[in-house]
Amino acid sequence: YAGDPRTVREGNPYWEWISTYAHADFQSAVETGRRLIEELSQREMPSGARLARLVKTFNETSALEIEFWDHALQ
Repeated sequence: YAGDPRTVREGNPYWEWISTYAHADFQSAVETGRRLIEELSQREMPSGARLARLVKTFNETSALEIEFWDHALQ
């Protein structure tokens, strides 16, 4: 976490990547995307088949994210 004083910045090969995600512009874009998804989901609920595909996609991407961090921690 970029705001944590324990975060090693000097010589950290991931610091540029971390600071990108911590930057206010990125956080604002994420919030905008989250808000748009919430608004769309309240206006028009996806069909059962579409919802199943969305859940499958979410589960697959979550598994990849977990695998990424597991690998990074080894």
